[in-house]
This record gives sequence, C-alpha cells and structure tokens, in this order.
Amino acid sequence: MRYVFIVIALCLGWLVPPSSLAHSAQDALKSLLSLKMQTECCVTRRAYLKAYEKTRVQIERFLKSSQRNNCTELSAILVDIMKHYERVVTIMSYKSEGFICAPREIEKYQKLYPTLGGNSDHKSAMVIGPQGKKCLADSLLIDIIFRQAAWDFRAHGLLPQLKRNRFKCLSIEP
Repeated sequence: MRYVFIVIALCLGWLVPPSSLAHSAQDALKSLLSLKMQTECCVTRRAYLKAYEKTRVQIERFLKSSQRNNCTELSAILVDIMKHYERVVTIMSYKSEGFICAPREIEKYQKLYPTLGGNSDHKSAMVIGPQGKKCLADSLLIDIIFRQAAWDFRAHGLLPQLKRNRFKCLSIEP
C-alpha cells in the first residue's frame, strides 16, 4: 500500500508541472504589459521602480525556466524591451539635477534613441544645461525611452499574442 502511494505521488509530480514554471512566460508578459501601461501616464519614480522590479523578477523567472528553450523568440523580445526600462532605472539613479551633460552619455543615448533631437512627433530632449552646455533633459529622455519601449511592445505584437497564446510556451496548462 505504501509503494502504491509513492508511485502515484511520483507520477503526479511528473505529469503536473509546477505552476510557477507553467505560467512564468505568461506572467512575464502580463507583468511587462502592466509596466508598459503604468509608464504611459504620470508614473512616479517610486511607483516605477516598484513596478520595474516586479517585472524584472517575473522575466528573470521565465528566463531561468525550462520554458525559455521552447520560446527563444519571446525570450529575445522580452530582454530587448526590458533594456529600455533598465536604462530608465540607470537615468533615475544619476545625481544630475534633471540634466545629463556628460558628452559620452549624450552620445550613447543618441545612438540608442535617434529621436532625441526631436522630430515632428516628439519634443527634443536636447537642451542647454545650467552651464550653457548641450545636455539631455532626463525627464524628456525618460519619456522618449518609455515611448520606444511601448513601440517595441506593439511592433512585436505582444498584446495580441498574449491574448491568442501564440507562443508555445504560453499554452502550457498546469
């Protein structure tokens, strides 16, 4: 009788994947969608950092799971989009009085976000700083980065894919 119980327990353990792994891809996508939505309007620094950390943990959980192997395309997309949000955390950590004036930093962000100089759709993040130097206004830079992350989210069609469970790794049921 004792052996029957052990065999049944082992079979159930192999047949039913742990829920933390079964939904990690879907949780990562939902968390990323939540972060995207929060950054679209008036997010405070504290709220952003909290939402970012939650999303980072969900995505890391997915990237460390066995599901990552089933869905390498999704993994790459999530990593690319999270890089935008990580840059915002870096910018928020600067002690810059609202401006980024280091030429190396300006050049780095210009390469990553060509619309920094402004165009017909966006304000320029380039301003004249407190000492008359060319600088980036960090609040405008953050806004540009949030828009780029949202654009990437839409460009990859993540919301429809989340709704339709397009990625194999999203259709795993516990």
